[in-house]
Amino acid sequence: MNLETIQKESFEQPLYLFFTTRYCGTCRGFQRSIDALVKQLHYPIITIDTEIMRDISKAFDVSGVPVLMRVEKGLEIARRSGSTTSEELLEWLRQHHFEVA
Repeated sequence: MNLETIQKESFEQPLYLFFTTRYCGTCRGFQRSIDALVKQLHYPIITIDTEIMRDISKAFDVSGVPVLMRVEKGLEIARRSGSTTSEELLEWLRQHHFEVA
């Protein structure tokens, strides 16, 4: 996955990007919340390691992690930063038009 692909695909359908790094303990908790909901989701969540994919992180102005972002037509539509519970994450996803069964 690269920046050009993300921008192109976000014109076809909304994308959800999860910015993380392998050294982030809070990110692991956020990832568990995401994993608990993945079976209900109609869109994939793309994981972006900010240390490896620096160009994507820079393009979306991500300076801290964890961050979950909705991207449409190459633009950030919504952002959730910091730790969260599965319930809080589900509510955020619903607020931002994420189709949850």
